[in-house]
Amino acid sequence: MLGFILAMALTVLAGPVAAQTPIPAVPLGGWHRFVDADEGSFSIDVPAGWRISGGLARRNALQFSPWLAAVSPDGNTILAFGDPSLQSYILPNPMLAATGFGEGHLYNGGGGTVYMVSRYLPGLTFATLYGERQLPRFCTAIVMTSGGERPEAAARIGGGVSQTTAGEARFTCHKGGLEMSAYVFCATSLIPWGYGTGIWYPSYLFAHLAPKPLAAVAEQIVAHMLGSFVANPQWIARQSETAMAVSRIATAAGQSISDAIMRSWEAKNATIDRILEAHSRATLGIEVYTNPATGEHYTVPNTYNHVWINPQGNVVGTEADTPPGSAFVPLQRVPPGG
Repeated sequence: MLGFILAMALTVLAGPVAAQTPIPAVPLGGWHRFVDADEGSFSIDVPAGWRISGGLARRNALQFSPWLAAVSPDGNTILAFGDPSLQSYILPNPMLAATGFGEGHLYNGGGGTVYMVSRYLPGLTFATLYGERQLPRFCTAIVMTSGGERPEAAARIGGGVSQTTAGEARFTCHKGGLEMSAYVFCATSLIPWGYGTGIWYPSYLFAHLAPKPLAAVAEQIVAHMLGSFVANPQWIARQSETAMAVSRIATAAGQSISDAIMRSWEAKNATIDRILEAHSRATLGIEVYTNPATGEHYTVPNTYNHVWINPQGNVVGTEADTPPGSAFVPLQRVPPGG
């Protein structure tokens, strides 16, 4: 089945920073088109210069999951779409229990399909649990700050015989001395078989982890990526009717979810295309600099008078016009509209 994420991490300092302490910086040097190298099943825009991994995790003809992770050059920004480790689930029932398949057990459904026995988890519950289980890999002091159902998103994702719910969860945490912001969205779809039986799976999942001042920038990058997802028609043609239906939903969902989920973000934040405008920078608490030697742009918190970079790619902000080290060269501020 199709589980689709987009996950996690930008990171920013919570307080005053020592002169040689790297600060979070998000390069925005344009987009590249990533194509699934496993089966050519999908393509999606990814930020240029970021570390990208992804593909199609296939268990059998009917259980497969496209996924992608994008990590900023400094390692502090992670955006995740899908997850190759996601399971498909079968509802517990008396017949399974009588044959020794209780909750948490793996059940062979025939034809190579494998399901974990589990009660149905609504999208909000799944998003919350996913965040609580995955975030300790990246940060500490994890606190869920808000969460809610997204029925309008569920209506766009669901269809056919499936029953879909969707929800989102927001968290804060710390990575070293950096205050982080995390977001997880998940939709889960249930296909009932009657008599209390059925299968369900996470039909849509994405997340990001970001330094708090730069979280809005991460959201806008995610919005663009979601809207750019396209399933390969030739790959769809090679699949069974069931797989074709799932793939069509994935393409349509990427575009509609980019609109539905991001609409509330865009109401509060500027879009990527407006990031270079002065009002947007002030609203987001960011500033944009460029490296004259490479032409690469960096988005950083606007709390520094001068920003520098060394050959290792560490970006440092200072109050005084004094390099933090002999290897550092100044980045140049990009004027609004530049």
